[in-house]
Amino acid sequence: KNDLVEYIRASENDDSIGQAGVAVEKEQYDTGLSLSFGEVDDVDDEVKRKYTIVDLLSSSEKGDVEELDTIVRHGIPVHSTTKSGSSVLHYAARNGQSEMIRHLIDNYPACHVKGQFLDPAGYNVLHHAARSGNIEMFDKLLETGIDLKARTADGRSVLDLAGEAKQTDMVHHLARYDQFDSSYMQCKLSSL
Repeated sequence: KNDLVEYIRASENDDSIGQAGVAVEKEQYDTGLSLSFGEVDDVDDEVKRKYTIVDLLSSSEKGDVEELDTIVRHGIPVHSTTKSGSSVLHYAARNGQSEMIRHLIDNYPACHVKGQFLDPAGYNVLHHAARSGNIEMFDKLLETGIDLKARTADGRSVLDLAGEAKQTDMVHHLARYDQFDSSYMQCKLSSL
């Protein structure tokens, strides 16, 4: 968790990330983003714990579905993002967490909206899935309506990312879609 906090702070230059009750869209959440149960003696440590957006993102990154659900039940909105746009879906997709992706889409359907936005690397969640070569995760994300034609911040497509990462199976999988012309597809296949 400490590595995640340091990563977020370094990549986003945001010293407030990780502080209890602080999040990107704080103005939308007047109740704060962490809960404290004060002096209650008969509740266990799990209930007394304060959660932050870092806990939420960390659970997504690790693929810990139970922990994510606990954090959400304790008041951290699943659609929270970092200041630069990383969501739970970004963290799950970046780390190949297929089960977490499935869980988020099935149980928190509105969270996919945040996954369409570009994160600090300039990728949406479909870009991360293509780069990882995880076809199951890619298809599940595509089912939510994320645009297959979306480009990274520097103009690369999902096919470009899969090809650069030498994800041969993903490149062949992408051949099913008519979004890419055949000469471009042949170029990508021949480069593998």
